[in-house]
Amino acid sequence: IDSPKNLMTKQVTENTATVSWDPVEADIDKYVVRYTSADGETREVPVGKEKSSTVLTGLRPGVEYKVDVWAQKGARESRKVNTKAPTDIDSPKNLKTKQVTENTATLSWDPVEADIDRYVVRYTSADGETKEIPVGKRTSTVLTGLRPGVEYKVDVWAQKGARESRKANTKAPT
Repeated sequence: IDSPKNLMTKQVTENTATVSWDPVEADIDKYVVRYTSADGETREVPVGKEKSSTVLTGLRPGVEYKVDVWAQKGARESRKVNTKAPTDIDSPKNLKTKQVTENTATLSWDPVEADIDRYVVRYTSADGETKEIPVGKRTSTVLTGLRPGVEYKVDVWAQKGARESRKANTKAPT
């Protein structure tokens, strides 16, 4: 049995990924798609022979999955083809500012699910003055050096190596 060709992942989100391939020429019963996380958690799903794509679900954010696809006819199977599907890092949720004084504000958020290196906080005044601070894995920080009576736009995102989550944002009036 010939193997599927041009296996690709696309439309990857925090917990889903679409995989597609060129169909085989052989007469087959089905395709099998197996996906395995970096820590060894594996799922296997059958895909009808008339299809050449499927959506992987139940993925965890910020995890790289190895995806194998092969064709089956009875007990016979093609060689496996494989690709990688790294899911997006989820973004911080429930971002809040509190204890606002004339020149400080406390910012807090719910932790992301993904395994990350750090959070980064950036705050920008209405006239464009920007500060960016790495805050490690803590889920709160104090914004300092704010100017009285100025509204700030605050962005928070998670980083793992060179990868970043989408930014969560809020406003902090002083």
